[in-house]
Amino acid sequence: MIFAAALGGVAGGLGYRGGLEVVNRIAPADRRSEVVSSYLVVCFAGNSLPVIGVGLLSAVTGSFAAHVVFAAVISALAGMAALTGNKYAASN
Repeated sequence: MIFAAALGGVAGGLGYRGGLEVVNRIAPADRRSEVVSSYLVVCFAGNSLPVIGVGLLSAVTGSFAAHVVFAAVISALAGMAALTGNKYAASN
């Protein structure tokens, strides 16, 4: 469990670092701080809002149903991201 948590932390950190590198590269120099701030707000919201949503949903429907809904939504979003990524890779 400790190893998995550490591995997840490393993966998350590398994801933030890679995303921040891309944001810094594509942002105009005079607006870089604004773009990076927006990126970080979106990243932190993406980490916190699903947890809050699952908590609220589990209070209404129960823990199992909330986790099933969460898994379905994450699976749908991952599928859409994969399709979008494949479409983008094919056009380049």
